[in-house]
Amino acid sequence: MMLEYYIINPTGNITALVVSDVKKKHYKIISRLIMQKHRDVEQVGFVDFSENLPKLHMAGGEFCGNATISTAVLYCALNGIKEDAISVSVYGAKEPVFVDVKSENGKFYGTGSFEKAAFIEKRDFTLGDTTYSLPLFALPGIAHIIADNALSRDMAEKMLRKYSKELNYPAMGVMILNREDQSLLPVVYVQECDTLTYENSCVSGSVAVASYLLSENSSVNLQLKQPGGIIRISASNSDPKIKIFGNAIIQKHIKEDFYYER
Repeated sequence: MMLEYYIINPTGNITALVVSDVKKKHYKIISRLIMQKHRDVEQVGFVDFSENLPKLHMAGGEFCGNATISTAVLYCALNGIKEDAISVSVYGAKEPVFVDVKSENGKFYGTGSFEKAAFIEKRDFTLGDTTYSLPLFALPGIAHIIADNALSRDMAEKMLRKYSKELNYPAMGVMILNREDQSLLPVVYVQECDTLTYENSCVSGSVAVASYLLSENSSVNLQLKQPGGIIRISASNSDPKIKIFGNAIIQKHIKEDFYYER
């Protein structure tokens, strides 16, 4: 089939958005083929711009904040919109996500207003002879473990592979947070696609971190350094939404034949 998709860079978290009409049962194989072809792509989403409300469905059914912002940016770019507030319908989310999009000098900036992550519990995660007591936060379609510099990369990977299946979330992340230098290393596992990625940035993880910090502070305003760049966060206990400020660069527009067993 002829497949049309865009590769977008939202703060280093390279995202492919497929605009062709694809059946849901083919999401997984097409996602894998795109990621094999473009090694820098960290996730794949499928968008529908046929109506006024843009729709996004990630390949693994997970929630992805960067892909949500990228969807709003791509919608504006394709429709010649320089500045607007865009509502994006995201699979699994209870309500649309609002993204304020602005274009300056060929670069798009998006400010997403996201629901706070729900605190699930502080629970024990056991790996071998070691038990880590860590907070777990959840958004529709994804849960995040917040590790205050408490985990090595190896332990984060083992924790994700074990507990994402045990707790049965479509996707799960370990957010290795360093408060001292305000940095975050996001590690995310998507169960349906069986992909474990050290993401260059993670918006849903940033939302979870902000929700976690709000349990100790009345407001949070910080520039969270991530491998792909800085994501700015603004949140307070008086506002139900967390604002994430980022940018998204449309890098490639691709049309090509994809062959796979149907």
